[in-house]
Amino acid sequence: KQTRLGKIYLFVIDEDAAEISPVQTINTAGILDQKWCYHTISGSPILAAVTSIGTIELYRLVDEEGALNLKLWIEHSIGQDILALSLDWSTNKTQTEEPKIVVSDSSGSVSVLKVAGEGLEQIGTWKAHGFEAWIAACNYWNPDVFYSGGDDCLFKSYDARVAEVAVTTNRSHEAGVTAVRSCLDVEHQLLTGSYDEKIRYWDTRNLKKSTSEVETNGGVWRLKYHPTSRDFVLAACMYGGFKLVEKDSVVAEYGEHESIAYGAD
Repeated sequence: KQTRLGKIYLFVIDEDAAEISPVQTINTAGILDQKWCYHTISGSPILAAVTSIGTIELYRLVDEEGALNLKLWIEHSIGQDILALSLDWSTNKTQTEEPKIVVSDSSGSVSVLKVAGEGLEQIGTWKAHGFEAWIAACNYWNPDVFYSGGDDCLFKSYDARVAEVAVTTNRSHEAGVTAVRSCLDVEHQLLTGSYDEKIRYWDTRNLKKSTSEVETNGGVWRLKYHPTSRDFVLAACMYGGFKLVEKDSVVAEYGEHESIAYGAD
């Protein structure tokens, strides 16, 4: 049986010196995705990570005599013999002590959990895709709504109050759906990325057809909006490098790393 080993690295940024310094390394199973909660919980910044042994781990960021460290707070198993592939927090625009987290996995399922005290409560699991569910993402304007994309080329939307079934299923992607991103500034705007080397823009009120597409010349693994301008999108495009997209066109790119582009922020 193959064992995947991973690490979480914590860095601090010195903005004046434009330097990044490592301050902590945590040995774990393989890490497939990790995201900070968009607000503190009980006064602490919280990092969530999903692993190759099907767990989600929540870490508190603590300051111990001036030294920042991550401390494992909660560990929860999503399932046996699966890889937990992606996660997202529901509370990008709202704040609560009990935020939801959506997690996708290699069995094709998507799970919704809620922080409850000192643990995670599983709200439900949806058998979403016939193959790997590469990505799951929340609608930041409605914490009950979430999305998934899978290796079966399907893009789906759900409501956590409706058990077991997707609300919509879109079949327009020509390859696996690997990235989904809700827009923080425009309520009904959403992005998807795919192995078919396209970024698609959507209006969430009508998920039958995308509103526009951008060719990226690389499978789109991750998408991030510019923090203050919805017109700019940063894309990690695997073998196609990193692309900066303005509205409907690529305006800049970077490929000097000469390896697969898997993450961008």
